[in-house]
Amino acid sequence: MSAEDQQNLDPSKVVYETYKSEEQIGIMMKMIESELSEPYSIFTYRYFLNGWRELSYLAFYEGEMIGVVIGNLTKHKSQRLRGYVGMIVVKKQFRRLKLGRKLAQIFIDKCKELGADEVCLETECCNIAALKLYQSLGFAKVKKLMNYYLNGNDAYRLKLWFTDKVGREEIEYRQQEVLKKLQQQQEKENQAEKDQEINQEKKEQ
Repeated sequence: MSAEDQQNLDPSKVVYETYKSEEQIGIMMKMIESELSEPYSIFTYRYFLNGWRELSYLAFYEGEMIGVVIGNLTKHKSQRLRGYVGMIVVKKQFRRLKLGRKLAQIFIDKCKELGADEVCLETECCNIAALKLYQSLGFAKVKKLMNYYLNGNDAYRLKLWFTDKVGREEIEYRQQEVLKKLQQQQEKENQAEKDQEINQEKKEQ
């Protein structure tokens, strides 16, 4: 597609549909693999698509599949209902239509409708455009995952909380965990100093 054709794309021609059948997986895989650096097996697609069909949305332009978002909705260990974005991909030549934002918002709205407390996702630390998009939708960085992807790149885990209460609980929990780790580290350092002093005293005797 030429630059001129991209400029003439009509957003009103984009159609969004939920995933319908196994016949769409092959087309979806081909599109996603051409856009992402991380490969996925057909079993990963089936896990999301067959388990959470209502959270799997496809974008079409004049019959051509140009974007997709798939994910799940499960109870987290905290007992909160968490939506998770497994993949969100848009063909490069159609990105000026801001389909990534639209697909993400569709997923978020559906999770809200189904009673989710939060939505979580990961993206590469170096993907500045994606980070800006998710943060503009209300997501916040909660964790850095070292060497998360097969290509060795690090990732950020981001979360969007649907209530202030859930967000506060999450932040307070993480603050407590950080303080706990700092306290444990300080105790180790104190013990190391004591051991060093004892060893020094033994040498001097």
